[in-house]
Amino acid sequence: MAASKELKEQAQKEISALLEKYGKDGDFGTLYKKYSDEVPKSTFYRWVRSISASGVPAQKALRKAKKRVVRKAKKKNIKTKPELSLVVSQEVVEVLPMVPDASDIAGVSLTEMSRKLSWCMSELERIIEYSKSKDGSIRNAKMMMQAIEGIRRTIDSTTRLMEMLWDIRRTEQFHTAIFNRLKARDPEFVELILADLKQINADWGIQL
Repeated sequence: MAASKELKEQAQKEISALLEKYGKDGDFGTLYKKYSDEVPKSTFYRWVRSISASGVPAQKALRKAKKRVVRKAKKKNIKTKPELSLVVSQEVVEVLPMVPDASDIAGVSLTEMSRKLSWCMSELERIIEYSKSKDGSIRNAKMMMQAIEGIRRTIDSTTRLMEMLWDIRRTEQFHTAIFNRLKARDPEFVELILADLKQINADWGIQL
């Protein structure tokens, strides 16, 4: 089963486009299904290997990145590569999934959340005292046990809040580390990463 010249050219064109956009991580299996009735699997993947090894898709992606960098430099009147790398690196950080704020997760500000947890703890401690007699003996065991359980849950919520804040802080530090590393690279290289991240966001349906 030999593929026609037109079919071969079309398949190789789509393979090249996939390599340009995703590199070797492209979904070639799905693309092959389109040609599976007319192209042997071994032939199709031989084309993939050959086109990838040629370096043409990577060169196209780099040329496009360079053109975008030139346009950005002109638009922002940037004269030096370090300054341009700084700008593109900031764009990379901006397309990373955003760091959530406490209000995004809990619907209230961090200050308000802490105040409410403190209030819960204070009220529960008052209930425990109320459940005791003046001599310190237990007057209402059920009330005391419910209050103790409430304290346990409040402590659990406070711990999870602290873990959330730690995760947010670490994510912020991670974004900063990415920015600091990329701003030292050539702007064309950073532009390629920016294009990749934008494509990943599109593939995953992430809207920023």
